[in-house]
Amino acid sequence: MPFNLNRRILLTNDGSQTIGFLDNDLTYHSRHGAFAESMHIFIRLGLNYYFRCHATVNPITVFEVGFGSGLNAFLTWQYAHQHQIKIEYHSIDVNPLNAELYSQLNYHTIDPSLNFLALHTAEWNATIRMDEYFIITKYKEDLLNFALAFTSDVIYFDAFAPNGQPELWTKEVFEELIKRSNHPCVLTTYCSKGEVRRNMQAAGWKVEKYPGPNGKREVVRAIAI
Repeated sequence: MPFNLNRRILLTNDGSQTIGFLDNDLTYHSRHGAFAESMHIFIRLGLNYYFRCHATVNPITVFEVGFGSGLNAFLTWQYAHQHQIKIEYHSIDVNPLNAELYSQLNYHTIDPSLNFLALHTAEWNATIRMDEYFIITKYKEDLLNFALAFTSDVIYFDAFAPNGQPELWTKEVFEELIKRSNHPCVLTTYCSKGEVRRNMQAAGWKVEKYPGPNGKREVVRAIAI
């Protein structure tokens, strides 16, 4: 990894928290609003779009690249309850947060009816049924060495920015993801850099740009048809 593990909690502009690094500017979520960013990019443009277009798919399989703070997983769990749909959630992270950090995050206030901390304390590399709507499997693995044993309906591509993890934004990675996707599959990400979009297109994804949340001009939704 191109960074060390000296992490700290930061308050973002919408009152939700994120994680940042002591020795560089990388953060897990936007400083303009962690909650707003996740809701806009991954829930609305990703999961909700897929569900509205393919309401008969049950369960929906979601793959998250970068478990990180657990915010995307928590919002997906909440969405499953709100819409009473079953979701099988897979997430990968090579350097999970320790309890000292994740226990301080204020995401539980988003929906006190769900146990945010249970997402973090759930055993890694095991399939855990959180309730009747949400099943999660977390993999403590490097994406480049990870053999996907499932196919995805929705992908949250939430790796660190290309300047922090350039090896994850390549044509080869997006080719591997599309091979292990159902068709159609929806992939969303906060990164809209030209090189990244070209790598997605070269791998076979249909790439669309959309207005981003506060502080972000554009984001990407890509479709595997």
